Amino acid sequence: MRCDKVIYNLFRKYINAPKFFSTNAKNGITAGKYLSGSDFDDVDIEFEVVADSERPNTPVMKAMAMNTLLQQSGGLAGLIQAAQMDPKITGDVVKTFGAPVNIPSESDIARVCRKRIEQAKDILQKELAVQGIMVQVTGQAPDNSNLAAQVVSQLMPPISSKEPFYMQKVSWLSELLDADEMQYAPMELRYVIEEMIDVHLQEATLGKAQVEQDQNIASVIANAPMLMGQEIMSRNNQALIQQQQQQQMEQQQAQDAMKAGVQLQLENQKAGIAQKATDAQNQHQLALEKQKHSNALQLAAVDHLANIEQAKAQPKAAA
Repeated sequence: MRCDKVIYNLFRKYINAPKFFSTNAKNGITAGKYLSGSDFDDVDIEFEVVADSERPNTPVMKAMAMNTLLQQSGGLAGLIQAAQMDPKITGDVVKTFGAPVNIPSESDIARVCRKRIEQAKDILQKELAVQGIMVQVTGQAPDNSNLAAQVVSQLMPPISSKEPFYMQKVSWLSELLDADEMQYAPMELRYVIEEMIDVHLQEATLGKAQVEQDQNIASVIANAPMLMGQEIMSRNNQALIQQQQQQQMEQQQAQDAMKAGVQLQLENQKAGIAQKATDAQNQHQLALEKQKHSNALQLAAVDHLANIEQAKAQPKAAA
């Protein structure tokens, strides 16, 4: 450690050249950053000895560690399944064995979810601001039954069925609801988090169905030569392929219909809000006209009474 301190200070003093330092986190904005010694003039650098760093880590030792890890985890398939089920525990086990395997950590999952939450907060704030203006115009409370779904549908990029580690994202979002941050958060934001969990589960279900369907189609195509004989397929296989194509078409039509229904519902809500604003403006204008008419009648009545009193006050002519 003493040698490292001396080398570091000499390097910063005499060779102040930028050097690239890579980041270990996954899904980051940048892969690393160039830093030079002058960047650390006002920074206190601490040196510490990393446990087991004195041990050599040769390719042979890495291979032995990987072999031991695979034996204890049920092979490569078991390691992959464990990483998908719980990457945090699996990552700790991999570090214990010292195997060169990159398992996504909890911070990697949190980074992706945090980006979406911050974006959802901005969208929610804008939606609530628009609703506040409409309340002032119409005087009626807004319908927030679809507010959470509307906010989540505007996330870019949207939640996809092709995303990995969706169960870890669902688990992280669920635990966030119990944290102090969401315990004291507005209910609208909690509803948005719950909607994000539901969308993750729905997209994952659709993704699994699509993968199974693709696997079935691929299996039929792979076995097609054997089923065809020399030239044609049997009628049963043709019906199976047509049924799968029909199911795929119906599924696509159902998704298109669902999207169209959501879009139509949003358009109807916007049209209803605009109509309410127009009706409120017309009622206000009609009330002003009635008030003007009432004021004119009152003024006319006052003038008439004044004329009568003035006539009574004039002296009568002698007979």
